[in-house]
Amino acid sequence: MRKIIAITSLAVLAACGHSPITDYDASRNFAAMNRYAWTAPSTALAYGDTIVNDNLSDQRVREAVDTVLAEKDMHKVDAEQADILVAYRLVTRVKLNANSTSVGVGMYGPPGVGVGSSVTVSEYKETELFVDMTDPKTALLVWRGSVRYSTRADQSPEERKEEIREKVDSILSEFPPE
Repeated sequence: MRKIIAITSLAVLAACGHSPITDYDASRNFAAMNRYAWTAPSTALAYGDTIVNDNLSDQRVREAVDTVLAEKDMHKVDAEQADILVAYRLVTRVKLNANSTSVGVGMYGPPGVGVGSSVTVSEYKETELFVDMTDPKTALLVWRGSVRYSTRADQSPEERKEEIREKVDSILSEFPPE
């Protein structure tokens, strides 16, 4: 029963998802930025966070970002020619989910009233994908987008690729800012 509740909770969390969060330097002319290059991300993390650092995720994220930016008429170039530098970071956190599963009131045996309830606590991993864009001359952050989501451990490689593409689409739907 606990396993069913945990799976149901994760499915609900995954379905809900989170909207992308963006922030940017409003003084920048993003319309003039049409060439980008990849750069290394910052490694600053909050306590308890873990960077997802594997070549399969790296390939999926970079491919998705390259595809979405190409659809926005941005061209990948060498860093020396770039108007903007792009980096990403995947971060995981262990989260807790508490569910009240039942509350009952009833009478049994001699006159009296009984009350019962059950609370189930489960862990799940939440991933946050950040896409950062920095000025190549100053190395200052000029645009950031991120989205949080829960993943399933039993996803196929195709499902993981599609999920990353959906998250990148979601984040970069806010770029360039208008």
